[in-house]
Amino acid sequence: MRLAVLSDIHGNLTAFEAALADLQAQGGADVTWFLGDLAAFGPRPAECIQRVKALVDAVKDDEQKKHTIRVIHGNTDRHLVYGSRPTAAKPAKDADEFANMRRFWRDIGDRLNWCADQLAFEDYEFLAKLPGETDLKADGYGYVIGYHGTPGD
Repeated sequence: MRLAVLSDIHGNLTAFEAALADLQAQGGADVTWFLGDLAAFGPRPAECIQRVKALVDAVKDDEQKKHTIRVIHGNTDRHLVYGSRPTAAKPAKDADEFANMRRFWRDIGDRLNWCADQLAFEDYEFLAKLPGETDLKADGYGYVIGYHGTPGD
């Protein structure tokens, strides 16, 4: 079995298409996983979601192929769905650190808001329905689990 794992596309359609082309040039895969962070922070967030969704839709009605494309959410997908933002690892120690944190939060917020503005409701809905993990039993290998970051997060 050949398992392809792609992650952290981050709205970069050019790199995403290059990775898909390289995968095809190498003979493709039996199963392809997309392990989150599909859209946020790149220049073409909606197009990346739509490209992944098209891959899912191409196999969804085929009983033998419908589980060959699997997609889960990553942290930035959750940021786009729920409006959450990254948190600081620890509280600021002084006024300068606090000022830097505020600038960071403003920048991240602006970038995530811009990405959300690019999405149609159908794109948002696709992200909102993504699970947090996927798994399979690979013949000749064993159990494989896919997640973004850490299991259960």
